[in-house]
Amino acid sequence: MPNLWELLQKPEKRVVRFWVGSRKFDPVNVGFVTTEGLNEFQVLTPAGAIQAGNSNRGHEAGTDLSDDEKRQLIEYMKTL
Repeated sequence: MPNLWELLQKPEKRVVRFWVGSRKFDPVNVGFVTTEGLNEFQVLTPAGAIQAGNSNRGHEAGTDLSDDEKRQLIEYMKTL
């Protein structure tokens, strides 16, 4: 997962591709900026199957929260 916001999404709604290699911090989603970078990370193969070791599944705690509750949780985690 590229950031805490994506971690709190239901697995089927999580991003399947994003850029890695940026050292710019994303304070809103709590992670690194993923709209630019050195390399593109892809969860899926060109055929649409999940690449071995690159699943975006798992860690489903918090996925049933509303978007507002997720933002509140992220703001709380920033204080820890």
